[in-house]
Amino acid sequence: EPTPLKAFRSLNVPVLYIVGKRSPRSAHGVARLLTAVLPRVEMVQFENLGHMGPVTHPDAVNEVIGQFLERNRETNPSVSVRQEPAR
Repeated sequence: EPTPLKAFRSLNVPVLYIVGKRSPRSAHGVARLLTAVLPRVEMVQFENLGHMGPVTHPDAVNEVIGQFLERNRETNPSVSVRQEPAR
């Protein structure tokens, strides 16, 4: 059963919403709906990436995610960042 859009208004946590400019229109439609109701959302749009940006360009996407986590760890010390060894 789908979650009502109004339910997302109560999420009082930092949210990073990533979308690629080359993603399908449906992905942009979902982004518009969710970013309009999430109270603590930061949206990042990658100009040259599509829907599979995290797979096709992991370094660029991971850098943005890492920066987001660092910013939010400083404002909310309960946010933890787990370090994984390089593979």
